[in-house]
Amino acid sequence: MAQSDDQQFLTLPAEAATTARQRDPFPWFRERHAESPVRYDPDRRSWDVFGYAAVKRVLGDPEAFTSNGSMATGGDLDIIGTSLINTDPPRHDRLRSMVESFFRPGAIADLESDVERIASDLLDEAESEMDLVEEFAYPLPVMMIAELLGVPTEDRAQFREWSLGLAGDTDLVDPTTVNTDRAERIQGELGVYLTDLIEQRKADPRDDLVSALIEEDLSEWDLLGFCALLLVAGNITTTNLLTNAVRSFSDAEDGEAIHEDLPAATEETIRYRAPVQAIARYATRDATVAGERIEAGEHVHVWLGAANHDPTVFDSPEMFRPGREVAHVGFGHGIHYCLGAQFARLEARVALETLYDRYPNLAVVDGEHPPVTSPFLHGLRSLPVRLE
Repeated sequence: MAQSDDQQFLTLPAEAATTARQRDPFPWFRERHAESPVRYDPDRRSWDVFGYAAVKRVLGDPEAFTSNGSMATGGDLDIIGTSLINTDPPRHDRLRSMVESFFRPGAIADLESDVERIASDLLDEAESEMDLVEEFAYPLPVMMIAELLGVPTEDRAQFREWSLGLAGDTDLVDPTTVNTDRAERIQGELGVYLTDLIEQRKADPRDDLVSALIEEDLSEWDLLGFCALLLVAGNITTTNLLTNAVRSFSDAEDGEAIHEDLPAATEETIRYRAPVQAIARYATRDATVAGERIEAGEHVHVWLGAANHDPTVFDSPEMFRPGREVAHVGFGHGIHYCLGAQFARLEARVALETLYDRYPNLAVVDGEHPPVTSPFLHGLRSLPVRLE
């Protein structure tokens, strides 16, 4: 089975590509766990890994399962394709060591007041009913990233188009196909935008992350790749986390207990409705995962969302239950564990505290809420709420 098709690999399995299953993938996860923790999909010519232990096995072995996009696609890479997220050791370790200090708990703690200010400003503009995604969950992380990087917040609509486009989400997308031309166009536009920004900061340094990164020993390409990764990954995932949290809180049985411990409820959201559902790997050598032999050269689709619903690990996984003792893999596992995980947690906690302190009886408006249609993300395009 070593032959693979790169374009098919990057798509959703056909049975998971329906609107209903993108909105609520839990029944599909249940079906997959009942069948096997690992399976080969001949239609996409790739492996899917669903089980908790199997997911950690793949993500914990970067030598056997690389995130290097050039090996996975067989082609030239763009700025994000050569960034930290798609790099193996030793280059990965060198790059991560240069930037991780900016995302340690002590460094991001200073951002709490900024998150609270932005959240309050957004709620000041809200009326009795609002679209949580459009008016709160999307603009908040984009405005935070914009302030960190030192880019104009008025460009946030453009940032969203780029982020959703690179994640494969669009109103017209068919999640069983890949629009490579669109992705290449967006990468080009993003590269030009960030190159101009970096040149501006070299000429006129400011108190922002781009100016600070310029002082690090990063190559021009690595600096460009990290800024692109932060701009894209740093906003759309937090948008989905906030949206998924409000949705999950609304469906939970004990809303009062949730509001009393929002950090625990937020952590359970990351397990229950992981903003990033799946990530890609490529086998560099023959390896056995959950009894299945994956050959060198084959593609692997690692399902974080399914692993977080593994019934052999999580009791009643389809129940939203804050305070679980088993660690989820919603932020990944291994050397590529999300660099911005603590930042995302802080943003979500402060934003949700601000939201529910002001509107403790906030209610989701019933309806068929349209899902994000990316093959890798889980969230909603729209979530109307009543502010009470």
